[in-house]
Amino acid sequence: MISTDQKTLTFYCDNDMDSREGEIYTHLDYEMPEWIGYPVEEVVFDPSFANARPTSCSSWFNAMSDVVTITGLEYLNTENVENYVMMFYNCGSLTSLDLSHFNFSGQETYGFMNYCSSLRTLTIPASANDLSDDACDGVGTPDNPCTLVYPEGMTLERTDYGDYFVWKNGYFKEAILMGDANGDGSVSVADVMMTVDYVLGLNPAGFQFANANVVSDNSISVTDVMAIVDIVLGIATNNAPALSRNSATDGIGLSADSSRGVFIKNGKKVVVK
Repeated sequence: MISTDQKTLTFYCDNDMDSREGEIYTHLDYEMPEWIGYPVEEVVFDPSFANARPTSCSSWFNAMSDVVTITGLEYLNTENVENYVMMFYNCGSLTSLDLSHFNFSGQETYGFMNYCSSLRTLTIPASANDLSDDACDGVGTPDNPCTLVYPEGMTLERTDYGDYFVWKNGYFKEAILMGDANGDGSVSVADVMMTVDYVLGLNPAGFQFANANVVSDNSISVTDVMAIVDIVLGIATNNAPALSRNSATDGIGLSADSSRGVFIKNGKKVVVK
């Protein structure tokens, strides 16, 4: 359904269409969608669409260059889909796509997301290695690669070039877990400790500069340490070490138990007790 202002395209699969305002389209598989050509900026998959079982998603958003966001994509069940040809072709305003639940095993996928030039984050399932070799042509550049998020243990068929790699003809970089200074895949007190060591000039082995540079200013300082503390506080569990911060005095306190802590004052002095 296209909204009355032609800015929102919503997918439903229920019996309530007559109660909604907008232009209604009943799409048949393997036909060019009738909504192509509208100045749509937002695509929404209603929870009811989880009941649908399309066999083709070909050209569903072909050349819809004004689309900025697609929400509810998890309600698109792809278990019966056989054709993804040019599904996101030239969606040049999209900045992120989470396709982690898609099934790409053996389907037609040429031109799948060609020229999604603004895409900054792409999340894929393990079956994405079955995408056609040109599926991501026009995604990212060597100077501004797209972040690719993929399942742990998945082996990408890729070519590496220093700070970026080429996969399916697109330019990508590894996802960064902000705050993960030691690169162990999680953010904890250990990352704060390592960043403190780096600030002190101790150059700890295995320090991940990009991960620790949370404030994105190309330097590591007390500000990054405080930002990592905030990340840890945000994910703390009952079993996590206690942390506290005092921004008024530019200090950070950490306590893994009742007798130990680290404090930074003015970016210069560290006291361990």
